[in-house]
Amino acid sequence: MSDNFPKISVIMPFYNAESYIGQAIESILNQSFSNFELILINDASNDNSEEIIARYLKDKRIIYIKNNFNKGIVYNLNAGLKLAKSEIIARMDGDDISNKERFAKQYDFLQNNSDISVVGSFVKIIDGLGRQIDKRTKLLDPEKIKNDLIVYSPLVHPSVMFRKSHVLAVGGYREKCIYVEDVDLWYRLAYSGYKISNIPEFLLKYRFHENSTSKKSRIIAKKAFLLRRETIKKFNLKIGFRKFSLIYLQFLIGIFLPAGFQRFLEGFYKKLAYHEK
Repeated sequence: MSDNFPKISVIMPFYNAESYIGQAIESILNQSFSNFELILINDASNDNSEEIIARYLKDKRIIYIKNNFNKGIVYNLNAGLKLAKSEIIARMDGDDISNKERFAKQYDFLQNNSDISVVGSFVKIIDGLGRQIDKRTKLLDPEKIKNDLIVYSPLVHPSVMFRKSHVLAVGGYREKCIYVEDVDLWYRLAYSGYKISNIPEFLLKYRFHENSTSKKSRIIAKKAFLLRRETIKKFNLKIGFRKFSLIYLQFLIGIFLPAGFQRFLEGFYKKLAYHEK
């Protein structure tokens, strides 16, 4: 790798990830595609994450930043974008696991599809012990994604690779959209004319933490609902009765049902609506 020109910049912010951060880092360092920089942003963790990370810092591809106080995911993502040397950005979380071929396949996809701004992948959902408990396939066609985007999130955030200039052109991540910062970004990209797609392969193991997610589910539901209303108005979207009903139904499910059951209903709905397996 040239120190000045890595082909991919990987942004991995984390907070108190001692249980999984080693696996996450190793899954990146062991990629078959090796020309990248890994930007690790420690958001003032108070566990043993830093001691674990110290084992990997001899790898010259790693750039390690530690915040003096907790600044939150949106600040860290935008900070990572500013630090990134490459136009191509890969997202990663400190508790997930990337397939060894993930970067190679996503990078090639973007090189061969210059009209695509963001590419994600299918994901396997794992629990705290690494056991698969579910999986998610996603829509592939950019037009279908755009058509259903207001009711169906097309991407799993830590699975994506995107073009930095396109994300910056729509304003990057917005602090006011904390907890739904990724969906907000997809809205602004797609409805501004940028295209989103997915690779039909399972390139990420996404870790589901039911306890932590349950605590945030009501906040997320409310923020997602308000974001959808804002987006519909801003981009003058024409929403039919079906989509209008689904928006309210998702809000009610998020408010009243536990996170584990929400995940089940999401999977069930997508199997019916999109023939997901």
